[in-house]
Amino acid sequence: MVADFTLFTEVFKDKSMITSIDLTSMDTSKVKNMAGMFYGCSGLSTLSVSGFNTSNVTSMAGMFNGCSRLSTLEMFSSSTEKVTWMSTMFKDCNGLKVLDLSGFNTNSVTRYGEMFKTQAETPLLIAIGANAQILKSYDFAGSNRIPFTGKVSVAEEDGKFLVDDKETQTLSLQSTCYAEASLDKGGVSFRRA
Repeated sequence: MVADFTLFTEVFKDKSMITSIDLTSMDTSKVKNMAGMFYGCSGLSTLSVSGFNTSNVTSMAGMFNGCSRLSTLEMFSSSTEKVTWMSTMFKDCNGLKVLDLSGFNTNSVTRYGEMFKTQAETPLLIAIGANAQILKSYDFAGSNRIPFTGKVSVAEEDGKFLVDDKETQTLSLQSTCYAEASLDKGGVSFRRA
């Protein structure tokens, strides 16, 4: 599926009966607006947008808003440096407890209110990279997000982390919901930001 248009707003909006979407062949290289793309897709539990080309996108506002059952989200590693609007991007994603945003560049983002807001206190751990300054100053407590405490495994081959009961690294973040990801010789290590 080739996106020959620049607007991808609300493409799957309120499709609460959808439990899975195959987006592997979707070309998003020309898309400028992904606002509300999966808004209200409360039936989704896993989703991969890892193949998305977001180099021209300026708005991701509400992109996953209301995906309440979403527990696994593979994010894109494409450029986000043109994005200015990320407000409510992950709002009411109550199932998301671990999120890898280490490839995100938020230097151009000016609107990010309620980006991670939930109705009830929900644990959250986000891996961030060097270009994610807004996430370091984000009001997680005001969005009902509390620091994640638990076991996390880091895959050496791709640096992604997953909650796992096997051999894991224990992370206990006292006052923040993010950890900075930095590549080491043996894979990825997390250090308290």
